Amino acid sequence: MTTLQQDTNAALVWPITRQGRQMAQRFAQAHHSAEIAGRVHRNTLAVWVVHDFLTALGIASEPTASDSWNPVLHLMEDIADLHLPGIGVLECRPVAPTTEHCFIPLEARSERAGYVMVVLDESAGEATLLGFSTVQQPVEIELAHLQAVADLPEYLQGLTQTEPGPITQLGQWLEGTVEAMWQAVDALIAPQTLTPAFRQLSTASPAGLRRAKRLVLDAATVVVLVVGVAAGDDVMELVIQLYPAQTDAETLPCLPAGIVLSIVDASGTVVLMARSKATDNALRLSFDGQSGEAFSLQVGWQSMSLTERFVI
Repeated sequence: MTTLQQDTNAALVWPITRQGRQMAQRFAQAHHSAEIAGRVHRNTLAVWVVHDFLTALGIASEPTASDSWNPVLHLMEDIADLHLPGIGVLECRPVAPTTEHCFIPLEARSERAGYVMVVLDESAGEATLLGFSTVQQPVEIELAHLQAVADLPEYLQGLTQTEPGPITQLGQWLEGTVEAMWQAVDALIAPQTLTPAFRQLSTASPAGLRRAKRLVLDAATVVVLVVGVAAGDDVMELVIQLYPAQTDAETLPCLPAGIVLSIVDASGTVVLMARSKATDNALRLSFDGQSGEAFSLQVGWQSMSLTERFVI
């Protein structure tokens, strides 16, 4: 397992992997100009180091979808960008260990979520992530004013672009049509974990149906959303449950404190809400609705917010 070292200046030391060196060499060897080859080599290494670092933290990045991986653009542009799906683009600038400022090329000054400064030491097989800047369209960045790299994951999570998912048709569940994304509850939650109120809904009504779906809130926080619907006399009965992902521990896992589960009506008004405490094994909301009614379910955790849309 890769280990992370931290120096006294809150910079982070990260190894340069063999794969990163091979990629940098391959890109550089495509150019006859020593100046371009050196620039491409450094930029590629800086991007790969940041990619490795974010991957270890569970933050997805796609070097191959970045302009810095385009051999044609290597000839014309000094770019070291890293594409982060759903977030944006990070610029990963290689800098000399003694420099105080980093000049930002014109082609790298726009459409960037931030700039990470990287000192490369290939002889030692490691790189130092000095910090990052969120200054927009900078010409030059002062390295003394960088934010600590340890704060980068939280910053990126705050930029996460969560698009509303497809609309789930709850009325069709009772007719035998369930969207593929919704699984049988027992596949994700042990039966003994379900609260008595939810078990009562699923067994007391022959017309009742329940399904589950995993939600990833961050690299270390995965929950399971369970939705139950049953036909009442004139309305539909709904129960919404949120559980921590199942573990191998003998004791039931608990939700992290501070997760907010909300029901939002068609006008955008929050009509029900529950917030988890550190001792909660589940959150539960129940309500009745008319056929054809639309509502949204929101799960909030720190800077992340996920939305599921439903029609009864």
